[in-house]
Order: sequence, then C-alpha cells, then structure tokens
Amino acid sequence: MNNNEIYNIIENTRDLKLPKINVEKVLKAEKDKRDLLHRGSVGIKNLGATCFMNSIFQSLFHIPLIQELFCKLERSKRAVVEPDERIFDYLGVILGEQEDVPEFIEKFISCILNEFEGTAYRDEIQNLFKGAYLFRNTCFKCNFVSSSELGFLVYNSQKNLEDALRESLKEEYLTGENSRYKCPNCNQNRECIRNTELKRLPPVLMIQLLRSQFDQASMKLKKKKNILNFPNDLTLNGVDYQLCSVLIHIGKSVNRGHYFSYTFDFDSNHFKRFDDHKVFDTESENVKFKNAAKDAYMLIYLEKNSITKRSKNPPMDIIDQVDQDNIRLLQEQAVKVESFSEFLNLMQSWKVTEFILKDCTFTDKSSLQNFINSFVKFNTSVETGGNEILCIHDQLDVNKSKNIIAVPHCLVPLLLQSGYTPATFTADDICQKCKVLSDQKLNDQRRLKFRELNRSEKRDVIIEKQWLNKWPNPSIALRCPHGLLNPRKEGWLNISREAFDFLMSFCDNSDKVCFYNDSAKCKECNPRVRLDKNTLNVFRILNDVNSPQLDSLATYILLPAQVLEDIQNYIKKILINFPFAYTYEGLLCEHNLLPFDLNDQYDWTCTHKFHVVEDYVVQKLRLEIANIISLQYENGKVIPSIGICNPCRLKRYSCFTNEFVIVQKRKSIGTKRRKNDASNKLRLQMSHFNTIKELKMEVMEQWNVPCFYQTLYNEGVELPDDDSLTLQQAGIIPNSVLTLSIFEESSEFDYIV
Repeated sequence: MNNNEIYNIIENTRDLKLPKINVEKVLKAEKDKRDLLHRGSVGIKNLGATCFMNSIFQSLFHIPLIQELFCKLERSKRAVVEPDERIFDYLGVILGEQEDVPEFIEKFISCILNEFEGTAYRDEIQNLFKGAYLFRNTCFKCNFVSSSELGFLVYNSQKNLEDALRESLKEEYLTGENSRYKCPNCNQNRECIRNTELKRLPPVLMIQLLRSQFDQASMKLKKKKNILNFPNDLTLNGVDYQLCSVLIHIGKSVNRGHYFSYTFDFDSNHFKRFDDHKVFDTESENVKFKNAAKDAYMLIYLEKNSITKRSKNPPMDIIDQVDQDNIRLLQEQAVKVESFSEFLNLMQSWKVTEFILKDCTFTDKSSLQNFINSFVKFNTSVETGGNEILCIHDQLDVNKSKNIIAVPHCLVPLLLQSGYTPATFTADDICQKCKVLSDQKLNDQRRLKFRELNRSEKRDVIIEKQWLNKWPNPSIALRCPHGLLNPRKEGWLNISREAFDFLMSFCDNSDKVCFYNDSAKCKECNPRVRLDKNTLNVFRILNDVNSPQLDSLATYILLPAQVLEDIQNYIKKILINFPFAYTYEGLLCEHNLLPFDLNDQYDWTCTHKFHVVEDYVVQKLRLEIANIISLQYENGKVIPSIGICNPCRLKRYSCFTNEFVIVQKRKSIGTKRRKNDASNKLRLQMSHFNTIKELKMEVMEQWNVPCFYQTLYNEGVELPDDDSLTLQQAGIIPNSVLTLSIFEESSEFDYIV
C-alpha cells in the first residue's frame, strides 16, 4: 500500500463515534417494566452442526398452536438464544454430528409425547402432527376387500408436490413379483388392487422432499438438485393448508451441509429467513427465494382453520425467568460498551507513522459502525462483514482503502470483549492483481506530474534510465561495483532536481540512487566502456574444436563459461555494469581440484563449464578471478596449475546424462549376415540410470532386432543377461563402444523333430 492508502485507512477511525448510552437509566426502566416488549424474531446459536435442529425449532415455534412451548424465544431481548445443554442430552443430540431432519422431528415429537404419557395432553399433541393412510385391498380371486391403517408424521414426496400427492392416492395394481398381499379370505398370496386414501390429516402437515439418489458408479447416495415446485396454498380432502415453513439444505453431499428455514411470521404477515443466530426479513410473502425450489428439503403446511394469533399470556414463572435474563443482558452490554470505548480511544490516538501493516487485522468501516450503532438497540448480533472491502478475486482490495480500518493485533482482544469479531484479513491478503491495477492508475497520474516538473532547462541530476521504465521502484544499477558513477552513458537520464524530489517522495528506497553532472566517473570501469563487439576477437575459444591447437610459448587461463556470457550481455546493453569478479565455484570438485583432464578428447569436447583464453585477455578486460588457474602446453600435453581429481573424474564418467553410447554389429557364429539398410554403427543418447533393457529397446527401434535376439559385449566381455541392470552398474561410460551379436534362425531348424 502507498502512503495515501495508509492515510485513508488510519483516518477512517477518526469518523467512528460511540453513541452515549445511559445503561443505569435503561436498567431502572427495565426493572420497573413488567410487560417487556418483544424485540422481534430471535435467532438460535449453532453449537456445532446443530443447524438441522435450529431450523426445526424455528419452524415449530412459529406455529401458533405450540408457541407457548417456546416462551423463551418469544420474550427474550437477546439477539441470540443459546439452547440449554440439557436439551441435547434429553434429545440424544451429539454436538458436531449432523442428523437427518425427518429423523430428528420424529425423535423430538416422541420425546414430547413421552413427557405427557398418561395425560390427556399426549393425544392432543400427537394429533397435531400425526396423519394416517387407509389402504383398501381387493383380491382378484374372491373379490374380498380388506383395509388397514398406517400412520405418518412426515409425508414423502420426490416430484412436483401436487402431482406427487395425486399419484400417491391413485389406484395401484399389485401383480407378479409386486404381489405380496395375503388375502385373509383365501389365506394365500394373491394379486390385488390397492386403493389409498388419506383417512386423517393433521393440522400440521410435514412433507419431506426426497433429494437422495443411489449412484451406481460410485455406489453412494448423491443429492439431486432437480426443481420441485410447491404451492403456498394446498387443499387435500377438503382441508385447506397454508405454507408455514420451508427447510433448506445447502451442500453437495446428502450426509453433510447446512440447514436453515424460511418461516412465515403471522404477526408481520411475511416470511423470514432463520439461519442459526441470524434472522433476515424477506421481500415477499411468497417463498420464491433463490434456490428454494432446488434446495428445499422439507415443507410444513398449517391448517388454515387452526391459525390464531400468538398467546399474550405465557406462564408467569417463565416470564420472570426471561425478565431476569434481559436484565443480565443489559449489565453485560454495559461491560461491552466500556471495553469498546477503551478500544475506540486507543484507535483514535494512533498516528499514521506508528502503524505497521503487517501487525494489523483489517475490517470494513461500515460493519464496525453498524456494530457501534447496535449498542443503542442492545443487539450485538451484527455480521463481521468483510465483503465490502473484497475485490472480485475475494481478496483485500486496496482500491477500497476509504472503507478499510486497520486494527493492531494488540487491540483485537478489546474488540472481542465488546462482542465484535473483526474480519480476519491481514496484509498478506491484499490482492496483488488489483494492487498492480491500482499502482498503474496511480502511476499514470504521477507520470503527468513528473513531466510537468521536468520541463526545467536545468537538469543536473543523473538517474538510471531504466528507473522510469520500471516505475516507480528506483534502481541503483547506475552505480558501478566500486560505488561510483557508472561511466557508461547509455544508462543515464538527466532530470531536474524538482522532478527527482518528486520521485523520491513516494519511493521507499532510501539508498542513494542519483548522481550529479559534476560527479566523478569510475576510473576502473571507464576502460571497459570502450568494449564493443570487436573485443570478442581477443577470445580464442579453443574448446570448440576436437583437437586443441595450443602454443607452447603462450600462457593460457581457464575461465568459467559465465564470463563470456556476461561480456556478450554487456555489449548488448543487457547488463549496465561490467561484471569483473569471478570464482571457480561449480567448476571445481568438492576437493577443490579439476574433475576433468584437458588431455582427454572426451573431457575437452563434452565439458561446457569453461573457456580457455590467453592470459593477456584477462589483463585487458581487468578481470578479477580468485585463485586463477593457468595452463601450460608442454610436450603435447596441457598442464594445469592445480591437480586433477581422478576419483571425481571417474564418478563424473559413471554418472552421465544424455551422452552417446555407440553400438556396432558383428556377425554371429553360425548365422547368415543380414543386409543392412544403413551403417553397422549406431549412436544412442543414453544416461547412466538407463537399463540394459532400455538400451536394447532403442536398438530394436532403430534396427528392428527383437530384444531376445540381441547379445551385447563391452570390450569383449558379454553383458550379464539381466535387463534390470543399469548402464552404470554394467561399467558403461560415455562413448563406450558396444558390440551387438544378432542371433538369426536357420531354415534348417524347421525340419528338426
């Protein structure tokens, strides 16, 4: 972030204001007030995969017939009610383990019925939810009609709701394998006609929409996302129902996901979304919400004749309990207000220069201000936000710095004590893509300002030309390795002092990045400025020929291959400074000796880590090489100034990659010679880890000779008949010449019995 963005973030805290709350006055009013006003819809805290239970509680609570069972939800001023732990033990719910909604409903209602066992209330409660089918079976043989009744709590449907209801009640023929009906009159299994009707419909009708399907490929249950339409008003057997609640399951898996509900509030006459502790108002009375038709898991319909307004006279002992809890809420709120006041005072006392972004947590200003305003309403259930300060890549957007507040890590505990959990964004979450766009936009404005300031005729400040190309980060490549002005003018750019001061105003690099016209040029680097393409002629690159032609009267120097590459880049102006200091790191072995012999033709032609030049080249270019290695040519041999490490040389031989191995044919004893389309010699590019089998496969591909017809010899010794043997294990080195013997079948073998 640049200084302007940091300043915006810090200044955002100046605008935060904490409303004055006279908690003592409110407490006194609440103690004197007997009939507490209802604060609206209340959420239920999720204690660990309990969303399925919360959605059921909310759906049942908003049925007027059973609202008195939920007086705590009815009268509490808290934004979130935390269920008593005893209810989980009572219902057999394990926190963290999600259950299926229909199974939990049956368990929940069963627990309620058990509590009223032996009383008149049991049947009354059961009749609220339980319906019954009546099945009439007519035997094909004797026309005897039998009937049976089957109760249900949850009605299942897997199609369009109205079509599914009609289909479930239509006449069904039980024939063939489907005939499992035992006729009471015949006393045998018979084919029959089954008629189904709804004998009894409950005031509260719960319908499960079947969303699972067995997948034969994965052998698992998978969730179906097909659209299942359902009406707001439903009529069955002359009973009119109104949609009361829609339970939604979000998630790809049948066994995992999240539950919430859209439930109709009869007081406000519209649907609300209950998502654990969060409660949202919807825009319409109809449940036409996004994804409702695809993710609806259960529907709850309420008989219209049973709809009444909620009770105004809950039990007095429950009222007292809720009233005392509301007073505790106000006292807790007073402590939170005090903690937040301390946090706000500390935040507004910070100065811009004292902020270190890496030690901050970022949150958005709007959600924090909403949290402050919630103190007046005694509602701390405010979303932590964060979406308002995110970019399209779901990362922190520096372009929205005016809505970002940076909270030092040391002040986060005060926020938590006040009940607010800040969005967990740090400086590492800043979107680099958006930052580049932001910097580019800002740099375009800076360039215009720079051009205005650089119109002065007096331009005595020298900066590197590449600096402006790599805007806005300054570079110190203008300085030579000796710390003085690089004499190579191709990299210079003269600007005015005003323009230079402007550049430095937004650059974090405090190192010196400029010189002046009267600055002294480096005398050491100055001769190298005259280096051009003709200078390469002084190099005698001798290792490019198969047979080196050295002069016994000259002295040669072994140079790392990087030297020539750097000089070429310097001439092409890729490098501003000429690199003059080198070491033999990577060229010598671990024993600081040469791992190759320059008198060996293979070493000379296959080693690409060095160049051989005459010693005057090093002097002319003023190269600085630590512990320089010189070469002498005497009696037809190259003698280096340091020794040769034979163990490492042999190791390099045996550990080779993409080197040539030569295979040549010979006539096998007792076989006929094949006519060759090409030469009898084959050059194969192999590595030490390749196996004998892979070598034979290459031969087969080139010469069309099956592997089991091949016999290979290395220096007259037959290679072992082990295809898993590697070339290294077989003693094969680069440029080894292997002899191939090919077995050929004779036509005479056809007559052998």
